[in-house]
Amino acid sequence: MNTSIEKTFSCGSLIYTKRGLVAMFAWMLWGDFCFTIMETVVPSIIPLKMNSMGASGTLISLIMTSVPAVFNFTITPTISIWSDRLRTKWGRRMPFIIGSLPFLTFSLVLIGFNDDIAAFVHKAFFNESAYDQTKVAVILLASSVAMFELFNMFVSTVYWYLFNDVVPEQMLGRFMSLFRLVGTLAGMFYNFFIFQFAESHMKEIYIGVAILYGVGFGLVCWNVREGTYPPPPESEPSENWWKSLLKTMKGFYDDCFTSRYYWCFILDAAVVCLAAFGPFGVFLNKSLGLTLGNIGFMQGISQGAMLLCFLFVGKLVDRWHPVRGTAYLQAFIVFNAFNGWIWLFVKNPDPLAYLWIASVAGVLFSPIFSTAHSVAGMTRWMRLLPKDKLGQFSGAMCLVRAVFIFSAGFLCGGLVDLLKHLNPPSASDPEGLFGYRYMFLASGIIGVVAFFFHYKVYRGWKRLGGDKNYVAPNSSLDVGKLPPAEGDEGRVEKGLLIVAGWVGLGGILSELVWFGFYTWWSANPYYAKVFLISALAKIIILFLYLRFIKFMERP
Repeated sequence: MNTSIEKTFSCGSLIYTKRGLVAMFAWMLWGDFCFTIMETVVPSIIPLKMNSMGASGTLISLIMTSVPAVFNFTITPTISIWSDRLRTKWGRRMPFIIGSLPFLTFSLVLIGFNDDIAAFVHKAFFNESAYDQTKVAVILLASSVAMFELFNMFVSTVYWYLFNDVVPEQMLGRFMSLFRLVGTLAGMFYNFFIFQFAESHMKEIYIGVAILYGVGFGLVCWNVREGTYPPPPESEPSENWWKSLLKTMKGFYDDCFTSRYYWCFILDAAVVCLAAFGPFGVFLNKSLGLTLGNIGFMQGISQGAMLLCFLFVGKLVDRWHPVRGTAYLQAFIVFNAFNGWIWLFVKNPDPLAYLWIASVAGVLFSPIFSTAHSVAGMTRWMRLLPKDKLGQFSGAMCLVRAVFIFSAGFLCGGLVDLLKHLNPPSASDPEGLFGYRYMFLASGIIGVVAFFFHYKVYRGWKRLGGDKNYVAPNSSLDVGKLPPAEGDEGRVEKGLLIVAGWVGLGGILSELVWFGFYTWWSANPYYAKVFLISALAKIIILFLYLRFIKFMERP
């Protein structure tokens, strides 16, 4: 007689067998594939479309950055608090995902047919007016993108909270690793096979993604079930809805905005949003002589190399702890934030050499760093915030971030327009793209400021128990006055230093390869000298980084 008991995994009231856990993982990962493709097409294609219609950098930045920030400011905190307290037979997160699904799908269809709709609207209503068809198309496209951002806010807000509600805590790091593996597969598929047609087949891309998301994510909603939750805090019988709302908002403020520790956590996530240059990255790459096909290939092959790393990096992140992992790797990024200076002096690098040197470096050196940073960052906030109020604290973070993102739309867009004005088109730069190479200055300064708050959170985490004994503090605790945690010996995690050192070595070797290329293959003594100086600078930066980590880990 077989008396063995099958191992189970629990998350709140949910109990999984191994088969049930695998099934849940499979549906959630399929949802990630659909979600990643859906979220990728808008920021990657819309800037190209808007630019082709003559839109300014400020307008592009406002549409892609400031408008979502307004929704983030008003919608995300409300949804976050509401979803923490909602109790339905479908759960507390799923109603928001299911309710927004048809509207989000429809917005993608509208974007796909934007030119056709603009032609009809212009002929029917503006044929004799000063508005030409291009202006009508820009207005309609901006409206459709705003609709997309509005309903995507519902999904992107609660979807992350769903992980915390359905994935067992001891499996969270591994789930996040697989989650990013599938997201990388989706990104690689998009970059290899779709992005090169972004300008020529925009309609077909958006219609296909609308069908994929509508059907594919709908199946996720049907097959993934939430458990039951403890009842939310009850209002006093004598309270009306207004008094209950005021009490809820006061509790929200007291919990999230009266603690210096949580303010540092929030500002760490918010300040970095000022560097909202993502929509302009494609123009930076084009300024280096790359085509859309080159860019897609370079990004796709780098993402392909990350796939293998995602299979094991989750266990490493759990071993190193995501809070420590994020701090080490984020510090390395900040120390190397100004490396873009070199492209101000190497104005016309060989495009084919750039493509292959960057691609080889992306395959050999970057994947372990990128995957560890991604997985650790995704789980860090779940490990730092109170589990029972995850949505509430996340909403507070999004509320403040929205202010910074809204400001970034004006600041980044205005800066890009200024840089384009100072670097007009010329014979050597017919599209006037050289100005995009200065963006690293602003993003580097912002990254340094943001890391100051990241550093403060890390030091607080160590004092609150660190790896083994951390408990999220209440708002009244002054974390800065706590003594060093018992057992904190200031140990440096050498495995993380190896990861950072490996990608640092890749950067140094890349510069030396460029030095050799311009010394012996395509002789250019000036370019060779610049790359040699860059290699020496990266060696010094790596040494300073290692010294800083030792300082950061002091008791």
